[in-house]
Amino acid sequence: MGTSLIEALIALCLFSLGMLAILQLSVGLIKGNNNSKLRHMALQLAQNKMEVLLSTDYGSVVDGYENGLSATEMAASGRFDREVQVTESTAPTYKNVRVTVTWHFSGEHHVTLLSSVASP
Repeated sequence: MGTSLIEALIALCLFSLGMLAILQLSVGLIKGNNNSKLRHMALQLAQNKMEVLLSTDYGSVVDGYENGLSATEMAASGRFDREVQVTESTAPTYKNVRVTVTWHFSGEHHVTLLSSVASP
């Protein structure tokens, strides 16, 4: 026997619901991928700054702030703020160095933090 119009409409509705679920899953995966890419870029910006600070003269390791950084070195888009906080200790002599990179994605504030110790 052939299918009736009602059976065909029900099948079409079920197929449409399945396609909608797949579409929602795809959108979620794309957002997750973009978030992961931005986290990776933020970590690279923090690591690059930390390497520069730790390879310079001990006296040159000071506080700083950079805003509106673009991740052009990674050939991708993104705007980040990078802050360096240095606290000094005298006995023994060393500096705690903390690099914080912040950015916004999907209306949420994200932070990546690296810390290390610099000594003379």
